Amino acid sequence: MNATPYIEALGKETGMDITLSASGAAALSLGGRNLLIQWIEATHSFIIYVEVGALGGWRNGEICRLLLASNFLLADTQGGALSYNDATGMVGLNFPIPTYGLDTGDFLKTVNNIVLFSETWKARLDAMNKEQEALTEQAQQAVLEGGEAPEPSFTAGQFLRV
Repeated sequence: MNATPYIEALGKETGMDITLSASGAAALSLGGRNLLIQWIEATHSFIIYVEVGALGGWRNGEICRLLLASNFLLADTQGGALSYNDATGMVGLNFPIPTYGLDTGDFLKTVNNIVLFSETWKARLDAMNKEQEALTEQAQQAVLEGGEAPEPSFTAGQFLRV
């Protein structure tokens, strides 16, 4: 089993000339989203990485904490995993796509669904950035007025103990 039929189908569907590098990777842009497709020969699967957006620069640690909490049991990410690339400042979603029994049509649908789902996370990340910016501005204003800084509006998550 190899990646060729899937990559050829994706190239045909998008009208792009997509080829995997010697390491099995290809970078492209679909629907305004940057994607990295990595073929993993040992598991006969792809890892699809799609950029969601950048951190806003306001209380990034708090946003990363919220993103990490969303990875718990992959429940909020529909089986993907959120990640943060410190070199680029970008948040991304990573999805494994095993190819055993997967035809090229289903592969194309899966890639399309990943790109569409990244829009949901783009909106969530934008809202998180906005909230943290507002909290920072409130804290700065409170300090200027001699008051106390407001606490973040999040509540601690409950975690399942196994």
